[in-house]
Amino acid sequence: MKIRLERFAQVPGMGTYGCLHIAGERLFTVEREWLDNVAFSSCIATGDYVLKKHKYRGDFDTFAIVGGTVSQYQQEGYERFACVFHVANKPEELCGCIGLGLSPAVFNKKWGVANSAVATERFLEILWASDDDVHTLEITSLGG
Repeated sequence: MKIRLERFAQVPGMGTYGCLHIAGERLFTVEREWLDNVAFSSCIATGDYVLKKHKYRGDFDTFAIVGGTVSQYQQEGYERFACVFHVANKPEELCGCIGLGLSPAVFNKKWGVANSAVATERFLEILWASDDDVHTLEITSLGG
């Protein structure tokens, strides 16, 4: 399955936001702001990735983003690892991963996404129901 993340805003001090297009549906994303791809602090670089089943809480319950400078598990030659999709409404709830929501939201005058648990569950349902063995993710920025 091909998945596309189109980022529409990168706001210093507020994070990075986008729309994730998957199987004809649209979810919103929240990430940390771009900090030169620093592990556990920056959003993921734009580019093409593969999603791999990943043990996040003891079972294969999410997908890791793999490609470029990002590996699934820590290994030499990669700047980052274990960048996954998980529940998060605000960028400060993330350490280099991607949070999903049903809509943009504002929390105490800061941007975020709403209903992250519902959006993440939907995302995982779509992937688990797919007959595809490989899921690809294209991340673009600001219409790029």
